[in-house]
Amino acid sequence: FALFPTHEHQDASSIKPEHRGYLEDPADHSGQHNTVSSYAELVADADVSSPEALGALSGMHIWSESYIEARTRWKPERPLRAALLRVYAAQPSQVPTGPEHAGCRSWVDIDYTPGGGRPVMGDSDAEAARRMFEEAVSA
Repeated sequence: FALFPTHEHQDASSIKPEHRGYLEDPADHSGQHNTVSSYAELVADADVSSPEALGALSGMHIWSESYIEARTRWKPERPLRAALLRVYAAQPSQVPTGPEHAGCRSWVDIDYTPGGGRPVMGDSDAEAARRMFEEAVSA
């Protein structure tokens, strides 16, 4: 699936300080196009609810500890879903947008076909991340 850049509901306090610079992206997402320059493949996923598993995954995501705590309290009957992605950098592509892409959405259909990119992480590092993820979610 494509990684479609958006800025809905962004709050610096939800993100670890070392990653907050990504919120300063000057890209204009209000026009009729958006630029997609990466896509991902799902490598592994798991429900995560134990504090041990959440702690073990801390180095693998950008979310602040306070955000994770708030999110786990929001709907405690529904555990967080962790997904390990293999991300690929691709040639930037202009994707048309419309009203169906506006607002708070986790998934949107776009006119984009992933392919031809290069992995942003080498094979050995990706395998190490997969092992780390699987060990963390089994905690």
